[in-house]
Amino acid sequence: MDRRAQVIVVYTDYSKCFDRIDHDILLNKLTFMGIHANLHRWFKSYVDSRSQAVVLQGYTSNWMYINSGVPEGSL
Repeated sequence: MDRRAQVIVVYTDYSKCFDRIDHDILLNKLTFMGIHANLHRWFKSYVDSRSQAVVLQGYTSNWMYINSGVPEGSL
C-alpha cells in the first residue's frame, strides 16, 4: 500500500460454519483426515448424544435429540 501497489484481501467469516454441520459427516471427515483414537473419541463425545428443550415462563418443551451443530457458546 505504501508503494501504491495492488492489494488483494479476502475476508472469511467462520462464525457460523458449525451451526448446521451434521455430526456423522463431521466425524467421518475427521476419520478421513487421519484423526483417530483418543482425539476422535473426544470430538465424538463433544457432539454425540446431545439434546435440547425450550423453557419459557416455567414450561418446558419435550427434549429433542440434536444431530447437527455444536453447543451454544462453543468456539
